[in-house]
Amino acid sequence: MQTRKEAGAHAESPRVPAGHLLAFALPGLGVGTLFFLLSMFLLPFASEVLGTGTALLSGFILLARLWDGISDPLAGHYSDRTRSRLGRRRPWMLAAIVPIAFASWMLWVPPPALGGRALELWLGAWVIAFYTATTLFYVPYQSLGAELSPDPHETTRVFSGMVAGQVSGTLVAAVLGTWVMEQAAVPRDAAGRMTLGLAAFTAVAIGFAVWRLREHASYERAHGAKRLFSAFRDVWRNPHARVVYLATGIDNLGTASLATLAFFYAKYILDAAEQTPLFLVFNVVPGLAVIPLVHRMAARFGKVPVWRVALCVQSLGFVGLSLLQPGQMALAFLAVATVSLGGTSGQVLAPSVMSDVVDSDELTSGERKEGAFYALRNLTFKLAFGLGAVAVGLMLEWTGFVPGAPLGRGTEFGMRTLMGGTPALGALVAVFVLGHYRLGPLEHARVLAQLAQRARDAD
Repeated sequence: MQTRKEAGAHAESPRVPAGHLLAFALPGLGVGTLFFLLSMFLLPFASEVLGTGTALLSGFILLARLWDGISDPLAGHYSDRTRSRLGRRRPWMLAAIVPIAFASWMLWVPPPALGGRALELWLGAWVIAFYTATTLFYVPYQSLGAELSPDPHETTRVFSGMVAGQVSGTLVAAVLGTWVMEQAAVPRDAAGRMTLGLAAFTAVAIGFAVWRLREHASYERAHGAKRLFSAFRDVWRNPHARVVYLATGIDNLGTASLATLAFFYAKYILDAAEQTPLFLVFNVVPGLAVIPLVHRMAARFGKVPVWRVALCVQSLGFVGLSLLQPGQMALAFLAVATVSLGGTSGQVLAPSVMSDVVDSDELTSGERKEGAFYALRNLTFKLAFGLGAVAVGLMLEWTGFVPGAPLGRGTEFGMRTLMGGTPALGALVAVFVLGHYRLGPLEHARVLAQLAQRARDAD
């Protein structure tokens, strides 16, 4: 049995140093920028710069997500079982550096001689390679975040840094992607230079995190499940985990089309493609500003109640997005800011809530299975984004979308539905689902106290 060293007495746990928070946030910025660059701009880049269709490429994105259904659980389980002088998680993060950097660059530099179906296959193959590489990184990375402190409120603070990096990555991706699409003299060449620089930054950021971070002492001797299927059986049997997975899955499914559709929406609905980076400013700055407040509110009122309020705020912003007309820029910025306030709050709280769920599983099973729990959480996110890309690609194909031409009614309706109506509904359904979550602050405190007593008895 592992030594928890009073892990349940979270009031005695030291704060995670600011330098560790920075080291944990930087990989989120690097990988997040690469991820959102792909999500927001790959389909527009493929259709408007490379001249390919969108249906087959979106199908490859979905295929990559289906492959994640195998690779994510494997990465989670085997990182739980890893033993090394770098701990359980950091060897996997280290191994992911070269694949992430190389795949992200190759995706944006297809050989000029390729065209037609061959070009689509090139893009599809490197999409799958990129998502596979991010699996090697993200599942252990999020699991490490849950292991930097046994204090549940410090865990919220840790994931706040991660989300701050990822949210900032959306702005970086928007600025660079818009420059490539709208301002670069030769977009293909600009895309290659851009992703080479981002890949190098990401590699350095992950390497710095591997060097700087390590699990909290109370988790150094932790062990996961011996068998893959028993690990995920325990995950599925946990009633708190099922609620969190269902809520996040529904919410993510609603919002999954946003990143892929953002550039199209700004250009063809709002007639403001050049202002895409400004939209992302309003999506990033309010979210970053609200993070410290989310931390304090969660400590006072509980993580899930604050998360439910955030989802309601998010839904209101999406309704506003769906009703925008060309030229209504002030209302557009207000709607985006409202979505940012609610969405960023949920991004901070969801992984922190999952850390509490892992504690409840440890009490039941005697094992620490962050990898298994975060693998399935990561999988719901990836599958949702894969389906979102497919939805956008098929909608554009089926409604007769022609780049640069005026929108037909069907395309406009599809864009408004995927940009506003669907995510608003998903957020409200997630609010209802989270009403069935029962691992509140008092119950979680009892779990931590029993784990601490078990550790004392083992000593």
